[in-house]
Amino acid sequence: MYRPRLPAAVLALSLMGGQPLHAGLPAGDRADAPGATARQTATVGATMTRRNDVPASEARAKAALDASPRHSEWMNVLSGGTSIRTFIVHPVRRGRGPVAIVISDNRGMNDWIRSVGDQLAAEGFTAMVPDLWSGLGPAGGDSESFASADERTRAIGRLSREETVRRLQAVWEYAIRLPAINERIAVVGFGWGADRALEYAEEQPMVAAAVTFDGMSPSRTVLAKTSTPVLALFGDLDAQAWPKAMAFLRQHTN
Repeated sequence: MYRPRLPAAVLALSLMGGQPLHAGLPAGDRADAPGATARQTATVGATMTRRNDVPASEARAKAALDASPRHSEWMNVLSGGTSIRTFIVHPVRRGRGPVAIVISDNRGMNDWIRSVGDQLAAEGFTAMVPDLWSGLGPAGGDSESFASADERTRAIGRLSREETVRRLQAVWEYAIRLPAINERIAVVGFGWGADRALEYAEEQPMVAAAVTFDGMSPSRTVLAKTSTPVLALFGDLDAQAWPKAMAFLRQHTN
């Protein structure tokens, strides 16, 4: 485990099972198409009983959402002249609690990333999952408007760092006004979204914590630019990684 000597940030690099990030992954599932290992949650165990304490596998995501007892809704969050279509899941809890902004891999909005938001709500977070592809699709559409995954992946290249930060800030400002939150907001990113989470933490000093799955390994230079505690995890989003992430988020958002 490598821990940079930076008092302002925390970095935990976890190689699940001791395997390197790209081990055994087809080209389409590597870092240039991030989030792959994370979304393979229980793919190995897809025939096993569904666990309720980790996000659903991609194959079971829709069923998990359909069965969820938590209230979810779609909201349009205005960023400049663009409405960012955002999936929000509300936890069943009393009193105020934290928010987690969830940033998808480069496939955009889908049932799997929505189910991650639902699982975060099960853990007590108000989850906000913005579709950062909003306005990038044909006729100004969002993730669902693209004809193919390849088109969606190419489109995200048109989204600059500055515009991504601006959109995430709009989601932040919406979240901070929600009546049932404690003003502690974390960011959770997967693959492409993991790198965007770190970039946002650099720009927004009030981010309470950042958890990244299968992004680039944060450098000393990146970590030196933020006071946000950072947990970087690499490998399958399994029964080891998810509890680590939740413990880290609770530590820094309660």
